[in-house]
Amino acid sequence: MTTIPKGYKRTEIGILPENWEVVRLGEVTECLDHKRIPLNESQRARCEKIFPYYGASGMIDYVDDYIFDEKLVLLGEDGANIIDRSTRLAFCVEGKIWVNNHAHVLRPKGINQYFLAEILEILKYDKYNTGTAQPKLKQEIVSRIQIPLPPLAEQEKIAEILSTWDTQIQNLQSLITEKKNLKKGLYQALLSAKIRLAGFNEAWEVVQLGEVAKIYQPQTIKQTNFSKEGFLVYGANGVIGKYHSFNHEKEQIAIACRGNTCGSVHFTKPYSWITGNAMVINLDNSKQLNKFYAYQKLAMDNFDYLITGSGQPQITSDIKNHKIPLPPLAEQEKIAEILSEADREILFLEQKLESLKSQKKGLMQKLLSGKVRSEV
Repeated sequence: MTTIPKGYKRTEIGILPENWEVVRLGEVTECLDHKRIPLNESQRARCEKIFPYYGASGMIDYVDDYIFDEKLVLLGEDGANIIDRSTRLAFCVEGKIWVNNHAHVLRPKGINQYFLAEILEILKYDKYNTGTAQPKLKQEIVSRIQIPLPPLAEQEKIAEILSTWDTQIQNLQSLITEKKNLKKGLYQALLSAKIRLAGFNEAWEVVQLGEVAKIYQPQTIKQTNFSKEGFLVYGANGVIGKYHSFNHEKEQIAIACRGNTCGSVHFTKPYSWITGNAMVINLDNSKQLNKFYAYQKLAMDNFDYLITGSGQPQITSDIKNHKIPLPPLAEQEKIAEILSEADREILFLEQKLESLKSQKKGLMQKLLSGKVRSEV
């Protein structure tokens, strides 16, 4: 049996500080779900974009009216995110907003709004899910969920600490967005020849991809043949597993050619297996088109015009007719170098962001369980 530290007690939801309570969500919130009104896409399209419109995964649009005007917490009611938690599920909202019927609307009563949202965010909802094909959190079940409740002053201190992390995360997210927009502008200027790099003034050609690259679909392997260790396997969604062998020794440009991700572009690692769900643009022996320049260009291109099929979208060998601007090789290399440097900077910031999110998650679990106490 786990030893209970001094100043702590055993409760229905684990070991908590002695002065913390365990309450049901319905005891500290008022559910306002009855006020929600869903608006479909065509209804929203006719609205003037003034007030935020919320759904299960946060704000999704703007509309010309509002239902709520106060501090509330929204909790996603349905969707895969209840289980896989790819994005936030609980949100603090304030001011004039509209909420559809895919998010529970909770009015805090004697509990800090931000503290409540963070508690709901770290909960695992598998045992509360009542959906089969689509995960769902029913209102009556949500109201019975048990949560820890520190004294209000401690709730507010915890909220203050975690909000400083949120500020850092939001600032970094804004910086990443800014860097991506800068890269996009740089890409458009360089790839349209609106800006020419110093020392380059030769005319550009425009060629079909099939003229300068070897294009093909490799052999597909079954997921049942994947291994725990080995070489990376690339499919329509990028890396999808590992395999004991590889079919490409050098890095390649792989364009998804089947399924909903048709047209997405990936740059593979050396010694990898690319499946038949991706079209390989092989430039290993090309003396006209630089591989890194080609990736930068193709990654920003829109391939929707090449997608066929209704049930199963696909891109065929017609991709060989896709046109690409062809500067002199030395200029291609320089453009690729500049854009790749921008990518490296963005990747560094994204890795820093993930690290911050991970640190905040660890801190949340300690603070919201009382394992680490905040001084009030």
